[in-house]
Amino acid sequence: MKRIRTLVIFAIIAAIVGGAVGLGTSFLGGNNNVAEASSLYVAPANAIGPDAFSPSFATGQLPAEYTFQFQSGQIPASSDSLYIQPRGTYGGPGSNVCDIEGMKEFFRSHPDRAAAWARIQGIEFAQIDSFLDSLQPAFLAQNVKLTMYGFKNGQEYGYEAIIKAGTAVLVDELCLPRARCACGNPLVTDQPPVEETTTTTTTTTEVPVVTEECPEGTTYYRNEDGLPQSFE
Repeated sequence: MKRIRTLVIFAIIAAIVGGAVGLGTSFLGGNNNVAEASSLYVAPANAIGPDAFSPSFATGQLPAEYTFQFQSGQIPASSDSLYIQPRGTYGGPGSNVCDIEGMKEFFRSHPDRAAAWARIQGIEFAQIDSFLDSLQPAFLAQNVKLTMYGFKNGQEYGYEAIIKAGTAVLVDELCLPRARCACGNPLVTDQPPVEETTTTTTTTTEVPVVTEECPEGTTYYRNEDGLPQSFE
């Protein structure tokens, strides 16, 4: 996996249904509090989830007996404790994690979804193939809290989600997760990297959690700097 910068990620700890964590540029480990939010969708590792951008292109999973070593506190994005990349993959690097070629072909045949996906990622429609080729498949080794985007009625929308450890994701050169393989949904950290490091100030408070349905109410848009923002 390419690691060309050191990003600083703060972990906050959460105990949700089944145990969970958070990233906002944040990752979590396992206590009783979670970062400030109104509601969260907890995405199990292999579930497609609500309003998926695409069918599942996850092609493998970690052994059921795999033991995760959850962490909290300040974690560099380049840390080997954030991702798991199986060695000796059959059919090419990452082919037993995520089918990138299949995802590319799907977006070619669904231009409306592809256009929305590109907007969220901050790239041009024509750059989708090359952008996907630049991403590295990996399994999350930590539970992660960020903004995930769904696609419904021809429109993309964002919501806070916890992506559980063991989920297959596509990771960029800054070691940030950009898409979830099981649904194609874009993943956006709350504060993209600036200069050499990115930090996030977090507070802890208990919040209600939605575990089966996509939270309703808030729709996220991107401002001129490419950051998510909401309008009531």
